[in-house]
Amino acid sequence: MKSWKNRRNTYWILIATVFGLIFSGNQTNHYKNFIGLIFCWVLYLFCFVRNNQEVEKQEQREKEEHQKIVKKELEKKEKEQIEKEKKAQEFYELVEYPKIINYIMAKYNKDWEQNLYPQNSRIHIAFIKKQIEADIEHEKIDIRNYKNAIEKIEDLKRKTRFHYKCEELDRKINSYQIAINYCQENIKNIPKKYEHRIAFYQNEIERYKDQCRKYEQKANDLLYNSPQEIIKAVDCHLKKIEEVKQRPLKSYYDDRDIWIKREEEKLPYLLQAKLDATNRIKEMEK
Repeated sequence: MKSWKNRRNTYWILIATVFGLIFSGNQTNHYKNFIGLIFCWVLYLFCFVRNNQEVEKQEQREKEEHQKIVKKELEKKEKEQIEKEKKAQEFYELVEYPKIINYIMAKYNKDWEQNLYPQNSRIHIAFIKKQIEADIEHEKIDIRNYKNAIEKIEDLKRKTRFHYKCEELDRKINSYQIAINYCQENIKNIPKKYEHRIAFYQNEIERYKDQCRKYEQKANDLLYNSPQEIIKAVDCHLKKIEEVKQRPLKSYYDDRDIWIKREEEKLPYLLQAKLDATNRIKEMEK
């Protein structure tokens, strides 16, 4: 809307015109009066048009400044949205997609549960059982050594001529016999000593199994409700494998090739999951 405040000069022209008419009304020369009136109105129109142009220019400048501000705000919001989407994509690639890969492996590879974690609990349990056998065998060896020592002392007692030496040998025999009893008691207690560790890893195995069942259920839910997410996760993982293949070795100890081999073993299961997801999308589109 045009501002009348910017047209204050126009008011002065109108006032001047009115006074001019009043003044000219007292004059006898009507021709001069008519010329004066026309001059006043021409002056009024000139000022009116000029003021309108100034107002339009001012409005145009304000409009352009407003458009610049709006454009900057839109660019800022667009930049923030792009940054937000970029962070969301990075989050999905680093966190969500690897989870989906685990869900897929739990569903399609029934042996995957045994390799769910690098340090598998079954390996720990087998190691503990071997440790129990080794500890028991160590105690048995000590018992045999103590018995052999007792036999040698008994033989020495039969050959000695001095009574005080026999008493000293008897004390050694008693100490060895106590050690034998201690070893025999240890043999009974060794399995009990490891019971809590075996129980811990057995609980871990059950927890892994339960987690695998949950993963498999999540894979089924994704396949039924959001097959697109499975396809995105598989494509992202395939892209990551190719990127790692192109990456040079960082050092002699770089495990790049081991990682590639491990991930390529998953490919048959991942491709099958992608195929099932594609078929599911076709079913949903029908």
